[in-house]
Order: sequence, then structure tokens, then C-alpha cells
Amino acid sequence: MPEDTASTAEPMALSVQPARRRRTSPQFKARTESVLRLVLAKGVPEAELRAYLRCRGEHLTTLEMKRTRRVLRELERGIPWAQIKTEPSAPPTQHNPEEHPRDSRFHDILLVRRTIDDDDDESTPLPKRHRFDRFRVIKEGPGRGGFQGPNGELLPEVGIEEDGYRGVINLATTAAGTPEERGPVFSALPLNPDPAASSSCTCYLVNPGNLNYVTAWTAEEWSDRPGDEGPPLDTGEDTFSLLIATPGGEVYYLEKKSKQPLSLERPIERDGVTFRRVDMKHEVEIWSQLRNGCVVGRAMYTQSPHSEARKKVTPLVNIHSLLPSSESEDQGKGPRHAL
Repeated sequence: MPEDTASTAEPMALSVQPARRRRTSPQFKARTESVLRLVLAKGVPEAELRAYLRCRGEHLTTLEMKRTRRVLRELERGIPWAQIKTEPSAPPTQHNPEEHPRDSRFHDILLVRRTIDDDDDESTPLPKRHRFDRFRVIKEGPGRGGFQGPNGELLPEVGIEEDGYRGVINLATTAAGTPEERGPVFSALPLNPDPAASSSCTCYLVNPGNLNYVTAWTAEEWSDRPGDEGPPLDTGEDTFSLLIATPGGEVYYLEKKSKQPLSLERPIERDGVTFRRVDMKHEVEIWSQLRNGCVVGRAMYTQSPHSEARKKVTPLVNIHSLLPSSESEDQGKGPRHAL
């Protein structure tokens, strides 16, 4: 996106100021205003854009900003404005406190997967289209914590007497019910206890009991403010310890004892190991993933020393999501949540 777009275009009546924000970073305002100007520069009348976005005032809300970015993406794909404006923009989703109580410890599972057609076989390249399936959890009333079937019925649990129960539970948790309880949050398990099986035949194990649902990055109201002074919730301590399993078959232990953030200008480099603080005002994708609750995933690290875009895609871990519960509560987080 051109750097000088915002400074050379004509003034706009619309302005960037989310209604529910206490503050907006200059970087975010400049980026969104650039998107607005690019949309208007493609011949979209501002009055029609305002009507399409359902603007209620002179300031754009966060939801209206997201719709503006979607309009720009469609214009850049060659879809004419005359067609875009006839498609209804998604109305704000109304929260249903009865179906989704805000203080519930139970959460649905959204399983994202690539679409597979009936005539696809093993030689067919992985499709690029995605869909997701929702596994609804019963949050209140009888069967609370269980999952609903297609007709709202309570799905049966795997009983303790059934085949495979003990093996799965032993993999999912260690020292259950004690302060040292631990285990994976997400695993890809071979269906057979054979190393060869892990390459072709697996199932997914999800254990949210080992997950902290609310973290420093998600505790506050939604915000798009990369480049502000720190994470949205000041936990008071910037300490952690981490075990890292590498592609070389080794495991390394990393610990940061100092409560103060590292200097942006002076990374730690020794014996081929680099430990640096990331300047978040340049990392919109990392910020967005963390603010949307990412625990473990991959993100584009734009300041990576690698020149190739593919090698800038870097594993991302939110340590606060994985801290033992007592330690996490000490750092300003509420209790753990289940599904």
C-alpha cells in the first residue's frame, strides 16, 4: 500500500475513530484511512459507501472498518462496485446470552478443514477451499459440558469400560486433579502404536483442561492497536520458561527471568542463537492472531532476517495460554475454561 496515499488525497468526510475505543494508535488510523482512500480512488461514491457500511455517525466503527477492507479486496479482485453494493453487507451479529453466556466455562469447537469432493483421490492436490464444522457444547442446564447432536440431543460419552479409553486419557493428562496436572492441549495421535502409523493414519486429541482461555492478549475488549506500549493487559511480569522440540530431534529449554522487556535495539546473540524482542508496530498479522486467541500456530514475521517470504512464516506460541493455572492466575488471568 503506498505510503503517501493518505497525504495526497482529498479530505474525507468519513473519519477513523472506533466508537468503543479508549484510544487508537496512529499506525492503525493511518492504515485504515489509506484503505478508505484507495476505495474512494476506485470510483466508489462516498455517500454510497456510507450507505453500504450502514454508518450511523461520522466515525467508522471497528465493524465498519472491517467491511471497508472487504470492499477493497473485492474491488482489487475485479468485482465492480455496482455488483458489490447490491450484495447485503453482513449485519452486526447479536449476542445471545442464553445460548452463549459470557461467563460460561464451556466453549464450542470449530473444526476448520479443506473441502474434499467425492471424486478426489490420493493423487488430487490439496484443495484451497475451506469450510468449518461446529461442535456445539451445552453451556447451561441438563447435560452441561456435553456436546449436542444434530437434533440437539446429548451425544454419548466414551465410557471407561470401552476400548481405547484408558490409553487416550493417559495421553491427554498427567497427574489429573493435582496442582501439577499437565499434558497436551492439541495432539495428532497415531491410531495404532506404530511409528509408521503417524505418517498416514491419525486422529486429533484436544484437551482444553490444559489451556488458559483468557490471557493478557484476550482479556480486554477487542482492539486493533499494533505498536502501542505493550500487550492489552499489563500482567506486571515478562517472565516465562519454555521447552522447544526441534526438527533436529533435540529439545531445548529457554527461560527469561528478568521482569523487564528486552531492549528493541539490543537482541541477545550467542553461539548461533538469537533472542530478540519483536517490534509489534510492524507485525499486524502476529498482533491480530494473538488478539483473536491464537495459542499455537504460524504467522508471517515481517522483520525476520530471512529474505524469502516462505521462510518468514514462523511458528507462534502464546505462552500465557499454556502456563499452569496457579501461575497464570498470579499474572492477572481468571480461572481456566473448558470446552
